[in-house]
Amino acid sequence: MPLSPSWVGAGLALSLAIVILLAAAPMPTNAASSFSITTSQATSASACAVVGSRLFVFGGYTGNSGSTSTSLANGVYSIDVNKTISTGSAADFKTHGAIDSSLAGMINQVALVQSNNKVFLAGGIRMPTTSSPATDVNKATYVFDPSAGSTSTQSTTLSLALKHTIQQSAAVADGSSKLYLYGGVALGNITNLSWLAVVNSGGVVANSNITSSGPPARQLGSMGRLNSTHLYLSGGFVDTGKFLDDMWLLEESSRTFTSLDYSLYHARYQHRTVFYDDRYIIHIGGFSANSPYTLIEYLDVSLSVSQAGTIVNPSNGPKSLVTGCAYLEGNVIVYVGGRQTTNDLGLAEGPFASFLNLLQILPQTDGSLQFKWVTGTASSTSRSGGTSSTPSTTPGADDPSMPSSSSFGTGAIVGIVVGVLVAAAAVLFVMRNRIRSNRTPRPVPESAPLSPPPMAPVAPVAGTFPPPPPPPSAAQYPPQMQQHPQQPQQQPFSTLPQYQQAPPLAPPYPPAPAPQYPPPPSTSAPWSPAATVPASMTMPVPAPPPPPKHPNTSGAPVVGLAATAGIAAGMAMATAPMAPATLLGNCQLAVPLL
Repeated sequence: MPLSPSWVGAGLALSLAIVILLAAAPMPTNAASSFSITTSQATSASACAVVGSRLFVFGGYTGNSGSTSTSLANGVYSIDVNKTISTGSAADFKTHGAIDSSLAGMINQVALVQSNNKVFLAGGIRMPTTSSPATDVNKATYVFDPSAGSTSTQSTTLSLALKHTIQQSAAVADGSSKLYLYGGVALGNITNLSWLAVVNSGGVVANSNITSSGPPARQLGSMGRLNSTHLYLSGGFVDTGKFLDDMWLLEESSRTFTSLDYSLYHARYQHRTVFYDDRYIIHIGGFSANSPYTLIEYLDVSLSVSQAGTIVNPSNGPKSLVTGCAYLEGNVIVYVGGRQTTNDLGLAEGPFASFLNLLQILPQTDGSLQFKWVTGTASSTSRSGGTSSTPSTTPGADDPSMPSSSSFGTGAIVGIVVGVLVAAAAVLFVMRNRIRSNRTPRPVPESAPLSPPPMAPVAPVAGTFPPPPPPPSAAQYPPQMQQHPQQPQQQPFSTLPQYQQAPPLAPPYPPAPAPQYPPPPSTSAPWSPAATVPASMTMPVPAPPPPPKHPNTSGAPVVGLAATAGIAAGMAMATAPMAPATLLGNCQLAVPLL
């Protein structure tokens, strides 16, 4: 029996419904442009920034917590800082795609939050493949838009050094429009540099060679904003076994350095720094040759002395941390990712740390600080911190209502299609029986009217269907995503100098001689105070505080950090350490203190 037009129309409608459902299924993502990570993993050598309540982490290395196996993380992920501190777990965890799909990854970039709340990224090392050596200077700049959850490439012609300073803590919106990078090494040259590179948001870089009266050349020191006028530089390394413990201030407008009359408790590099309560400079982790390893130390500028920090529950957290991301919210240090050192000795990279560590600052009545590992400041009603979590992949950073591509899988689509087919078959079976029934002649009772009474509704004729819809156009189908073969994962080279890399990544680290105190006399040219303190900015010099643990002998001018308060408030700046009175005074820290 030939098919009726109604059957043909029903079949076309059913086919169209199935095609539309299949087209709505998420296509496989391109391996080169996708990015995934869970909270059972960690990243290191990443850039990070805070926008609103979210902490964003960019690129770096990645691996399972507790493992030394390393791959590259060419993507962006974020957590809600406030919820994370409250619950002790990575709250509202999201990923935001790749930074640059043409590369396998990038390490040691530096971030800047612009006035429009977009994140500017520059510097670091690019890794074209997973097996590339860490010797390719990144010449490109990128801008990440948190509202769209996407990253775009800006300029590609920067001239920077390898292993310049890393950011001391997560970047925040502090009114800055430029990135400041110091030191590093030239490509193909092992000589340390004393370059000061200033990169603006347009991708233009200005290099100055600080050959005298400035910080010694170094690699991988820690640098970031102290207040609205100054940046702070500490630590770094020069060569095998020679780590630095000095502290410097960079005055932004004149781009001149001033040596502080303080020093780190232990020389270190690849450490992180936060400022607390307008009085304390806290340094976390980093590589160090001193024994025993000191995970945390702080400088009380009112006493002009650095001291080791005491963690009251050391067994509840890692004993060493390097190359992670640090951010201070209130009195809690949020440390995301990073690695521990081999045997916690501070000399070489060891296994990846846990995804998240929270360290609370505990001020004491005598003015000292203690620290405590915490698992949240409020009772958690969600998963525990030890549970692995797969993040949602959303275009927006702060919109939890945005659909997640991971929440609607192919299995669900197949189930829907099967259900539609079953329902359609049932409908067609019922319609077929009705058509057959209508075609069978039935006797009409004598009493039944041959026509409906006036004003009665006329029933539609069974089996009559509207004409079939036109075939779907090409515009109804999403374009097929281009597939790229995924490159095999191989262990990349580390950002560390070769002597610092742990087996099997590098030969063993040679024994390091103990630091010499005091250091040998500096051979640098004498510093002119006029380069730092204008003649008009004079004030009485108070009695000096007790001498620092490591006297400065570089020949550069030395000032107490308390003098920075005068700079920030428009007062005169002394050329000698100030008494422990006002501390940082009215200086505005870059890190918001709640």
